[in-house]
Amino acid sequence: MKPFLTFLFLVFFSFSLGGKIQAVFSEPVNPTQLLMDDRQIYVVDFPFIYIYSKIDFSLRTKLGGEGEGPQRFQFHRGSLVNKTAAFKVNVRSGQLMVSSQGKLSLYSMDGTYEQEIRTNHRHDHRFCRIGSKFMGLTSRRGADNLFYVKLSLYNATLKPEKNIFEFKRFSQPPNGDVNVVYDQGVIYDMDGMHIFVTAVGREDSVIDVLDLTGKKLFSIAYPYETPVVTEQNRARYLDFYRAGPLKYVWDRFKKQIRFPVHFPGLRNFSISDGHIYVLTFKKMKGDSELVVLDLKGNFLKKAMIPLKEKDIYYYPYCIYQEHFYQLVENVDQEQWELEAWPIR
Repeated sequence: MKPFLTFLFLVFFSFSLGGKIQAVFSEPVNPTQLLMDDRQIYVVDFPFIYIYSKIDFSLRTKLGGEGEGPQRFQFHRGSLVNKTAAFKVNVRSGQLMVSSQGKLSLYSMDGTYEQEIRTNHRHDHRFCRIGSKFMGLTSRRGADNLFYVKLSLYNATLKPEKNIFEFKRFSQPPNGDVNVVYDQGVIYDMDGMHIFVTAVGREDSVIDVLDLTGKKLFSIAYPYETPVVTEQNRARYLDFYRAGPLKYVWDRFKKQIRFPVHFPGLRNFSISDGHIYVLTFKKMKGDSELVVLDLKGNFLKKAMIPLKEKDIYYYPYCIYQEHFYQLVENVDQEQWELEAWPIR
């Protein structure tokens, strides 16, 4: 692209971040994760990762494929409901890290394959780097024989060294109650020097802040609103599971489903631009609430964003440079559109 045309494109991009479609991607089929840095956009769609230029949105690299060999990925079949939890990419450390069943695959940011590290447990996943070591999630039974989701520190060969956070699952397979609203697991993120961690459905939606050794420094509590779970909400969840991946065991599964009276305060959170962005379950005129806190937990502002959803999940989104980006499916055109909205 000629320099002058590049300049015009960047000017257009900079001044069109008011909610218009920024780019169109035809390669992904069912993406589950959207990531971004200064140079590139990363779209995760099992078993592939697509890397696009942030200048002209052209496809630079396509990684992956399904299988057991190097540069191939698998996910645990018990995760069919939500592949997001089973196939995860992290680019925070300046390295592209792919967590899939039984292994962690490391690439350069441009997609050059570097290394593969095997895990000891098929449920170890969602890794990120902390210096020469790693941090990740796992699901294990506790001494009480109940399942817990744990955030742990691992050594350089992915041997677990220390549990730093754990949360008892609201759903206890195979025969326990299934809370389909709360059972979204543990969420964590980092700012480089600190670990921020919570669980959907945790009392008061408290976020713990830890140092890089896992020592708890303080907790962040904010009085989020907790909307009532309506009959319409219940029907939406039931319709999804009845017709979805669990349809073949629906007769048993439906007897285990339980609904809370209220949604939890926190639905998701992420760290970006020195802020904590908390997505809540509150809605107003079709938009969703985003609560913005500083890294100490002090309130900064609220914003309503046009979060697009399908079934019981939202389309993949990320927050970068105080803008909300989301990949939204255009069914008629058979393509995915990247939308951008300023967080005001």
